[in-house]
Amino acid sequence: KAFALYDQNGDGVLDRAEFFTMLHKLDEEFFTPHVVDVLLKEADVDQDGKIYYHEFVRWICQ
Repeated sequence: KAFALYDQNGDGVLDRAEFFTMLHKLDEEFFTPHVVDVLLKEADVDQDGKIYYHEFVRWICQ
């Protein structure tokens, strides 16, 4: 549900802006743009700048 909630345009992926929004709402002081970029790099297995659902699940389960 979290993935769908933050996939604002409904395209089935989280782009950097959507990923930032999701994390920033959890803790805006900790999840700075730099921290989000580091986490995006970890979560984005194919390094295309987007997090697909399967990548999101893999990242969450680590």
